[in-house]
Amino acid sequence: MTIIAGFRCKDGILICADREESVGTSKKDAEKLFLLHASPWNMTVATAGHSGLCDLAVKRLIQAFLRAAMVPGVDMDKLEEQHEQIIIDVLTKIHEDHIWKNPKSEDYRIRLIVGLSFLPQQTQHLYLTQDNIPQPISRYCCEGYGADLCTYFSERLYRDDLNLHEIILLAAFIFREVNDTVQFCGGGTDMTFLRPGALGTHISPQGFNEIQREIPEFADVTKDFWESTANLPGWVGAIGAKLHIVS
Repeated sequence: MTIIAGFRCKDGILICADREESVGTSKKDAEKLFLLHASPWNMTVATAGHSGLCDLAVKRLIQAFLRAAMVPGVDMDKLEEQHEQIIIDVLTKIHEDHIWKNPKSEDYRIRLIVGLSFLPQQTQHLYLTQDNIPQPISRYCCEGYGADLCTYFSERLYRDDLNLHEIILLAAFIFREVNDTVQFCGGGTDMTFLRPGALGTHISPQGFNEIQREIPEFADVTKDFWESTANLPGWVGAIGAKLHIVS
């Protein structure tokens, strides 16, 4: 199973994915974060769902963007204008051939988080796909088996003004909690940061683990809060007294 997420911050876009894939009763390490970092544009795709179709979608997306970018005299402004339609065309073909007509279509469902940077324009785009449609994301998105917990923490801890270091720490904390708590999520985490006007940066599972070790355990932080919290309202104590009298 999977947890993938994308976060915008004031310094760029961070995309994350775990590496655990369940095959029957066994688990294996699997690549779910795919990078194509080449001037004058970068693309990162995180995948959730049917692994074979996810891999096919990523392969065809990379091929489609490379074909569009390698046209002699290509205008990068025009490529940026066309990028949503390129995604739609690739995903429509895959859904028509392999998903929509399949009686077990739910078993073949795929979701992608796509991040794009156009370096000359210093512009960026983040999408979560719904079938063949790329939904623009203005803040954050979570998908996969651990999406509920990822969304829960993101709703409470995410801010629009987070910088690069803060968004990496937030994502590392969220993925640690999801991987430790949700069955079928885990196996390490990959991250890629897309910065406007510059090539992307990949953070390996080893680097991710180093970041996680610097983050306090959630239980320890909440324990300190509960031990120092204010007393309950007086009427709660009155309820306790009445119960004591009755007993």
